[in-house]
Amino acid sequence: MLRESQRVVLRPQVTREDVQDIAWDFNWNAIEAGDRSSDTPVDVWQTLDGGTEIRFVQDRPIGMRYFLIHGTDCESVVTDLRNAVPTWTFPDALSFVRHADDRDDTLIGLYAVALSAASTDREAAVEQLRAMVGSPDAGIRQAVVIATGYLGWPELIALVEEIQRTDPVDHVRTNAGVLLDGLRRHGTATSEGP
Repeated sequence: MLRESQRVVLRPQVTREDVQDIAWDFNWNAIEAGDRSSDTPVDVWQTLDGGTEIRFVQDRPIGMRYFLIHGTDCESVVTDLRNAVPTWTFPDALSFVRHADDRDDTLIGLYAVALSAASTDREAAVEQLRAMVGSPDAGIRQAVVIATGYLGWPELIALVEEIQRTDPVDHVRTNAGVLLDGLRRHGTATSEGP
């Protein structure tokens, strides 16, 4: 039975070959190879005992790669991954985005914040994304909308509702509406609560 779930976000220098080496070194059983022509190929492994599933996601639309780990030995797999390759922790990502001095680093940091945030990081993550809505760069405001889709927290959904109503750029407002529609359609929390 799968119990725990965590995400481990990889730093840019980690290659797909590094990921394959990790799977080999940890004796994971290959379950599925992702479709390389997809925008988001997902490779799937299981630990030898079958109790933990490891998904490697190449999220090309946002330029990030991460593991989703579900199962009974989640903590051990997360520790192994963090010891094997460079990863983003939430404090690292938060510091990175706060000190970013160009658009590309800001986007990397914003997505690293969203992907690495755990429930214990919620207040700081929401505060950071809220601050980024004030950016004069429509691409950064758009990234806040996208990042909300990875977290789905009510206070971020309320922020995206505000973006939908007030952003000065049409495509940002439109995409905020698309995200909100998708979250509501799939039963995710609303700004009124879960």
